[in-house]
Amino acid sequence: MLYKETKTPKLLLTSSAIALVLMMNGCSDDKRSTQTTSSTTTTEAPIALKFNNPPTANAGSDLIVSVGEVVTLNGTQSADSDNDLMTFSWSQDSGESVEILNADTLTPSFVAPASKQPLTFSLIVSDGQDESTPDIVSVAISNRAPIASAGRTIVAKRGSNVTLDGSNSIDADNDKIAYSWKQVYGEVVALHNANTNSPSFTMPSTSGYLVFALSVNDGTDESIADTVAVKVTNTPPVARAGSIAGNIIAGKTIQLDGSNSTDADGDALNYKWKQTLGTPVLVEGSNTATPRFTAPQRPDHLVFELTVNDGEITSHPDSLIVSVKNEVKQLEEKADLNKIVKAEQAEGLKPKKSDKNILDVAALPELVENFLPEIAKTFVAPVAAAADEHHGSTKSHAEHKAHWSYEGEGSPENWAHLDDKFEVCGSGKFQSPIDIQTTELSKSDREIKLNYQPSAINVVNNGHTIQANYDSGSYAEIDGKRYDLLQFHFHSPSEHKIDSKPADMVAHLVHKAEDGELAVIGILFKEGHENKFLKPIWENLPQKSGGKVSSSSAIVASNMLPNSTKHYHYTGSLTTPPCSEGVNWNVLATTVEASPEQIRAFTSIFEKSVRPVQPIFDRMVSID
Repeated sequence: MLYKETKTPKLLLTSSAIALVLMMNGCSDDKRSTQTTSSTTTTEAPIALKFNNPPTANAGSDLIVSVGEVVTLNGTQSADSDNDLMTFSWSQDSGESVEILNADTLTPSFVAPASKQPLTFSLIVSDGQDESTPDIVSVAISNRAPIASAGRTIVAKRGSNVTLDGSNSIDADNDKIAYSWKQVYGEVVALHNANTNSPSFTMPSTSGYLVFALSVNDGTDESIADTVAVKVTNTPPVARAGSIAGNIIAGKTIQLDGSNSTDADGDALNYKWKQTLGTPVLVEGSNTATPRFTAPQRPDHLVFELTVNDGEITSHPDSLIVSVKNEVKQLEEKADLNKIVKAEQAEGLKPKKSDKNILDVAALPELVENFLPEIAKTFVAPVAAAADEHHGSTKSHAEHKAHWSYEGEGSPENWAHLDDKFEVCGSGKFQSPIDIQTTELSKSDREIKLNYQPSAINVVNNGHTIQANYDSGSYAEIDGKRYDLLQFHFHSPSEHKIDSKPADMVAHLVHKAEDGELAVIGILFKEGHENKFLKPIWENLPQKSGGKVSSSSAIVASNMLPNSTKHYHYTGSLTTPPCSEGVNWNVLATTVEASPEQIRAFTSIFEKSVRPVQPIFDRMVSID
């Protein structure tokens, strides 16, 4: 690039030209000429000579820039005292090599590298005859502050040792960083090795959160603090409303007993009793483990519900039926006078007249049980549902009084009469499956979080369905409560209906909580493309009852689920005998596909595998 100042032009001669001019015009008297005329005398003036002045380079002021910044150098202060046109040449002298764009201009540029070493650049300008002395400019790369990472939220048990993790903290300039941890919230704990990336402490015995902040320093700058929360695991307590020994007599004072309620974490429990059925009574000390009440003056069936709270979580309710009876007074047995008379006659004694004021005593009637109201007959106290062979039990068919099935004498309409243990199949008010009407749903925000690990394939034909037993260690967290995955099995068509329509097939994933409560996640299938998750299981389906197939090939149950865990929720029962109630049902609203051949492969083994839908009664179904 040429740079020119616009001024009056001047004559410029090089040193060689000057010498030539001197030789021609100033070195010999012979070369001088003087002409004299009658009117004018003319003398040639000597030519003026001038030396060239070199230009001056000016590379601008030193700079401090950030990594990745586009840096523009500035040579606009360069000058030439002779006002000659100038050309520019920039070059890098030191530091990490960069590409200089437009290096022959006044203002070249480059991108600042990730380097702690300063960069230097030289500028030389030329006026076409002489070059300037180089001028140097220094460009320093500013330090980048490190970034602290205190890790993800930690959940730990009381009294356990917890190690924090700041190993993901970084410094973009690869500087060595120093760590500084401090506790900013919660019960104060002793933090060991707080100046390392992995300090540790012992969890306190109380519930709640602890919060720790981490800052890192690279020797020049300190990071913004990052925090991590540590939550104390809190196992839900278990309420146990103990039974009452002996007869409950009308008018007597009765004591309830919830002292066998437990909390796995050892937290102190708060008790809450309430009456849910029967003649209302005043419960004294309803917030204690052993409240009292006075039984009503007539026979009745009272139902009491107990919940316990550990200061953070309230247990599932446990219920107790108290049957109140009238006190039966034994009549005083008196002698049969007619027999006495006959005995005296037989012994030759004179008969005696009976006392007319004493009546003959009728035979003592057999005691009759108090009347049991129909609503009490159908009431089933919530208990931990005991899984049958179809839902997690190891019991064999031989342990049942009668064999249940889906048709014939053992069909669902007869289940309640096959075995005393199956009675709730006919009398329960919380039975499954049901017909879910989507226009009658309430909304809630219950969450399902899945933590399914790989499992080997362990498939069994249990005589009622194909069941895949799942390796331990996998669980679903439903509304904050952990349920371990036991097994999954299939029905075709689906047992639950959505707006009176069943799906082509369903998988039931059966889970069990620490307190014994069961939870089932239902996955609905419709005919479509081949299901890749089912393929390794379906390749060797055991055809006969009792048949088993196992493989070391791994499956992950979450791969069977749709992308969304939006689901219908209600409280129901097992869909097979003994039909135990208190099951947490979650039927996913989004279907997945299985090929027609996969569905037929199942129904060719189990032509019928579905219990009819049951009455909903006053249960609420929600969409979550």
